Amino acid sequence: NYSLVTAANPATGGEIVAIYCTGLGAVNPAVTTGLAAPVSPLSQTPTTPTVTVGGQNATVQFSGLASGFVGLYQVNATIPSGLTGTLGMTMAMGGNTSNSVTISIR
Repeated sequence: NYSLVTAANPATGGEIVAIYCTGLGAVNPAVTTGLAAPVSPLSQTPTTPTVTVGGQNATVQFSGLASGFVGLYQVNATIPSGLTGTLGMTMAMGGNTSNSVTISIR
């Protein structure tokens, strides 16, 4: 429902969450540096990152630039079923792994 995931409003297993980040590299089609990403066509990363929640891989549906923003990436991933609590989440791509962040899941 596009609401912010917080301790008071946790995600649920099977829910798709949007993760916003920077630094995922090249996209296809390319977008000129300093310009906002277009709505169509979507500019996607050629490599799909691995998103891990509570040690389990999440299925990634989309990885690319967030439309209307400059240099902001969006990764849509499905929270694995059967997880609950406040868990660590990381993203890995191209041999680099992000710092762990926490996500609340019910």
